[in-house]
Amino acid sequence: MQPPRRLGAGLSFQPVLSKFALERASSFDFLEIVPDVLWDASGEPNDDAAQFLGHVRHPMVLHSIGLSIGSADTFDSAHVANIARWCEALNPPWHSDHLSFVKMDGVNTGLTMPVPYDDEVLDLIVERARRVQCETGRLFALENNVHYWTTPGQDMDETTFLNRLSHRADCGLLLDLHNVYCNARNHGVDPYAFIDSLDLERVIELHLAGGSEVGGMYLDAHDSLTPEPVWELLRYTLPRAPNVAGVVFEVFNTNIGEGVPEVGLDALEAELGRIRDAGRF
Repeated sequence: MQPPRRLGAGLSFQPVLSKFALERASSFDFLEIVPDVLWDASGEPNDDAAQFLGHVRHPMVLHSIGLSIGSADTFDSAHVANIARWCEALNPPWHSDHLSFVKMDGVNTGLTMPVPYDDEVLDLIVERARRVQCETGRLFALENNVHYWTTPGQDMDETTFLNRLSHRADCGLLLDLHNVYCNARNHGVDPYAFIDSLDLERVIELHLAGGSEVGGMYLDAHDSLTPEPVWELLRYTLPRAPNVAGVVFEVFNTNIGEGVPEVGLDALEAELGRIRDAGRF
């Protein structure tokens, strides 16, 4: 794996942030684009996305949500072809997706469900990750997932799976620290032991986010600022992960009537500033 160039502090883009991204562009160093929520039925940018992308001067990386690389019954080659076209157009230094499946029997569930950490699944995803990198011509990274349940009888634990996958496919890892925090809260996992057992040389990007507790379960809701324990995980991880090229804050729009994320635009700008300070970007 050839490590990508260092970009800095990144903002996960959503259409409601178009004005923020253009008017407060100095508050971040790159944008993370979710292409499959911005493309039309042909895989091309919709009209609003095309207009916005034409004004962006920052580097961009792609973070897809719909590849469903872990689906057992099918592999979405049309999705990969669309991503390849977006890579050609936007020239991102890397792109990523989730180590999960969202499609079953051709139906998109809307949930990124974790794959079983089994040898057969590993073989399947290694082959698919190699194919994605070959077709897009870009470094590809897969993101660790959040787990709301545990699967018994697996062949290996999560970090062993991630390490073997990234080495055999020669791909990168996107380490979502908020997902690690969620799993720690919900299942008693030691987040620092998780990080220590991961091959951090394969990590090229980090994600931060906030969440909410509902019915005794802590959710990766992306609806708030980053909790302090996740900042602590960031400070622990960065010195140990030499190839991290960007740290991205993810926030979803939870207040459509206001037209801005619930955290507020000033708080969003401050959050990006904290990322810069933590990473010395």
